[in-house]
Amino acid sequence: MEHYSDILSERTIRIYPNPTSGRLKIEIGGYDNSDQCFLCIFNVSGQQVFSIHATSSWTEVDISSQPNGIYILHHCWALSPS
Repeated sequence: MEHYSDILSERTIRIYPNPTSGRLKIEIGGYDNSDQCFLCIFNVSGQQVFSIHATSSWTEVDISSQPNGIYILHHCWALSPS
């Protein structure tokens, strides 16, 4: 199975399957319940087609309603309260 993986600070993000025909799985290693992670998916025209507040280390996104193409996942981490 093809996937994309990246290391971000103490966290890792794994996105699979790539390519997908509908359901995209996003795993965030090192996720803490106090983390605030926002995930947005954009098409190549820059239009946001999906957004979600990740509430766990595992998220599944259904993009089956979107046409075939290239999409960009943007993740934003809000600072956790100390």
